Amino acid sequence: MDSLACEGTQRKQLYITLCVSGAKP
Repeated sequence: MDSLACEGTQRKQLYITLCVSGAKP
């Protein structure tokens, strides 16, 4: 659950939500 990974998936808001929730896509 790296912040970089979440930021890297800006195109997919769903993935960002999962990252924020603490779930790894």
